[in-house]
Amino acid sequence: MSRLQYFCITDVSGVGVCLVAQHHNIENMQRATDFGRDGEAVSLDIGIIIRDELRRQGRSAIWLASKINCDRRNVYDIFSRSYIDTGLLFRISHILNFDFFRYYSEALRDSGVQ
Repeated sequence: MSRLQYFCITDVSGVGVCLVAQHHNIENMQRATDFGRDGEAVSLDIGIIIRDELRRQGRSAIWLASKINCDRRNVYDIFSRSYIDTGLLFRISHILNFDFFRYYSEALRDSGVQ
């Protein structure tokens, strides 16, 4: 498993963005969590992260659709999401044997949540 790296940038108004990337995939650092002034996470491009992991494993959207019992168009819809139901994310994590929840956990730790 690759180590995740975070890159945080804050503008003059105090609104920032934290970019997260796997060490082997630095060019795709925009797997981002945006933080407002109060540190509350605004969004995480989880669909893009799922798509990239699926590709890394050499699997297709049709393959994932068959595993989660849906049409492939629904999988492409998942790829475009910033938010996802935790039950569905758990199923996809299990199917791909990859902990997608760690992106949320690490973003919380980086924002100061114990």
